[in-house]
Amino acid sequence: MLHRDYRLPLGQKKLPLYSYSTPHFIVKVFASDLPTPRFGFVVSKKIAVEAVKRNMIKRRLRSVIEALLPQIKGGYDIMFIVQRGGAEATYPEFEAGVSAFLNKKA
Repeated sequence: MLHRDYRLPLGQKKLPLYSYSTPHFIVKVFASDLPTPRFGFVVSKKIAVEAVKRNMIKRRLRSVIEALLPQIKGGYDIMFIVQRGGAEATYPEFEAGVSAFLNKKA
């Protein structure tokens, strides 16, 4: 489970610094004054109708982020918006997408 310090609260109204897109998700990066990065995950009902499926997708993304957390710099709020391809994505596919995003950002 991703610790509360790393979770993005609801209702953030900011303009993104930049976006990054993969076949499985879109990443929007926002500036933050905090020393730790915070993450938010969005899976709409258009992607997966059942709540069980939406929660499974979010859990997979959270576990990828937990594994790669030491590589991520603080001072950013990062939101993952899952696209249609993300509904069938496996853990290694999410991991490859997040790693590609981190390498592109660095």
